[in-house]
Amino acid sequence: LESGGQRLGAHAGLVSTMQGDLCRNLLQNSQTEDLAILSLTLRVIFNLFNSIKDYMKVQLEVFLVSVHLRVLAAENPPEQRELVLESLLEFCREPVLMVDLYINYDCDVQCTNLFEVVCKTLAAVATPGAAVTALNRLALEGLLAVVGSIARRCRRGERIAHETAPASSRGGGGGDAVDWLAAARERTAQVLQQRKKMKKRLAVAAECFNTRGDWLEEARRLGVLGEPEPAAIAGFLRETPGLDKAKVGEYLSKGPRDKYPLNAAVLEEYASALELGKLAFDAALRLFLAGFRLPGEAQCIDRMMEVFAKNLFEQWTAYDASGTPRPATKTRSTSSLSSDSVDSSTLAAAAPEMRDEPPPNERDYPNPFATKDAAFVLAFSTIMLQTDLHNPAMVKQRRMTLEEFVRNNRGIDDGRDLPRDFLESVYASIKARPIEAPYELSGANPPAAETEWLGLVERKAAYVSRAAFTPSSATPFVAGVHERDMFQCVADAALNASLAVFERSRDSSLLLKTLDGLSDFALVASYFQLEAPVNHLVSALLAKARAYLDERRKHILANHAVLVHGRHDEVTAQPRPLVALEVALDLLRVRGDLASRQTWAALVDLVLALADLRALPRRLLDIDDADARLPPSPFAARCNAHWIAHHQRSRASRAAASAHGDDRSWLSFLWGAAPREPTEPEPDYDPAEEEPDDAADRSARACVLRALRRAGAASLFEERSASLSLTSAS
Repeated sequence: LESGGQRLGAHAGLVSTMQGDLCRNLLQNSQTEDLAILSLTLRVIFNLFNSIKDYMKVQLEVFLVSVHLRVLAAENPPEQRELVLESLLEFCREPVLMVDLYINYDCDVQCTNLFEVVCKTLAAVATPGAAVTALNRLALEGLLAVVGSIARRCRRGERIAHETAPASSRGGGGGDAVDWLAAARERTAQVLQQRKKMKKRLAVAAECFNTRGDWLEEARRLGVLGEPEPAAIAGFLRETPGLDKAKVGEYLSKGPRDKYPLNAAVLEEYASALELGKLAFDAALRLFLAGFRLPGEAQCIDRMMEVFAKNLFEQWTAYDASGTPRPATKTRSTSSLSSDSVDSSTLAAAAPEMRDEPPPNERDYPNPFATKDAAFVLAFSTIMLQTDLHNPAMVKQRRMTLEEFVRNNRGIDDGRDLPRDFLESVYASIKARPIEAPYELSGANPPAAETEWLGLVERKAAYVSRAAFTPSSATPFVAGVHERDMFQCVADAALNASLAVFERSRDSSLLLKTLDGLSDFALVASYFQLEAPVNHLVSALLAKARAYLDERRKHILANHAVLVHGRHDEVTAQPRPLVALEVALDLLRVRGDLASRQTWAALVDLVLALADLRALPRRLLDIDDADARLPPSPFAARCNAHWIAHHQRSRASRAAASAHGDDRSWLSFLWGAAPREPTEPEPDYDPAEEEPDDAADRSARACVLRALRRAGAASLFEERSASLSLTSAS
């Protein structure tokens, strides 16, 4: 796989083997407890995706859900979960894989929301308990890789916008083709966005169908169903993912016809929409039963088999009358099938095509039925055969034999017998491959049997849209509608997990990665002008800093660390909340145009708390706004209280500020007019000028002051003062 790469896709036979037998056995091997086998299995799955991903859409969904997400469940051993996280990290680091997952699965009505589920699962695993573990770290790295890939596209978009703006004004250039491709991608993204919205509405409608009796009205309100016509309802039941298959069968089989005419009409439309004309009898029956669970009541089964037989007979008759050639008839050896004691080994020896594989799906014989009643009787008899052969409660010696099945169906075709080789093919198919109840893909319940795997792949392949994975040689695109939707899907989960690791990690390298991830997070939100994520991030960081100041105020925290210069020094030596304060101030200076009133209010409240601790630089220490007509609010009252508390000490600070050419106080900056720029740099902090409380307080204040100075807190207030009105500040 690693050597052949994408060239393997040119060999159809090899692709078919990898899609079928290889994937099925990999799925079986993934359930092992042997770590070496599991590790190799995960590696092969990743290589399969890299080599022939265009042919593996259904299989990749099955692997990610039934292998990766299943093993990540909390009850599995940590060693297995670590291997799976390492495999997922490889997927997350692929440059365009996450966008491809979103386009091919989250925007496909018939597929799992793979991108959203994978990212939210990573976020859940990344959230640490009391301490950060190796599993938390791996999951967070995968999550940050996803956010980082979106951020790189955003940076590319900013760079291209900056570089092409002057060129576009001059005219010319070679960007026409690139612009056309970007516009085409944007149009495709809008179409997929509409499909994604429809998928969400269908999920709500499916939930209503599964839990409520008035689902028809709700489906119409959601716009997924027009007038309650039988054909439209049948299409909804057949194609909507997430429906309870048992309830679908219950709805379709409800009778009698005179009491439930709509249900009977929907069943007719459901069966007539299936293309049964060229299918073998057992394949047609499997297709009919693939969309629901057959009820247990005999009357319900009778109604459903009657409708199936009617449509099968009509379509077989019409197909044969059309003159369409059928596949060449295969010769069957039946000399050794006359004994009642025939078993699977005899079948395998007598009829090679009946060994383990069922007969071909396409019919290679003419319509054997003279009436639709014969088709109905055989359909009902086949359901009984299925129960008899595969019910685990049945004793093996008492299971129905071939001769008994043939004898049970004598004379059912208007007094005539059906061809024996036809009945033999039905018996062999049901014996080799039972008619399984529809399997629903889930991480907790992977397909355990070959029949479940085959049924799942066949059903998925019939409905999912064609794969559209990005070629490895494709030109990188800038962030667009897809990336915006992807970010909004996972923003809250990713931010909460990152903040939890930021607070509890003691690993400096992981802390730096987390800070870089938060920076990417803010960049993406700013690129798409999303205010909520930016405010969520900044507010959370300010809250951590405020909690630290409250602890200092109560003398609960005695931290003697001094904030070192340079982020890439030993950051774990710093009080973590002060790192949060520095990051928050930096984000406000760069992304402050997206900050809300509540975020600015939290910042001002934090500054007031710093003033309580006498930890403000001189340029922010002068609180002389007694003459300002502040609005009657708790904020104004607190400002006045600060003025009273610091009036005497602030006189000296005002004199120093005037000497620097700035006679405005920091609260005056908030009320409107911008201050004059100081003509000299601010003097360094001198602890001797403060009234000392104790050594710990002096060290903490020095730490806060350095954080404020490095983050440019004074310039932040000066830059934003002109845009803050009296009303917003209050």
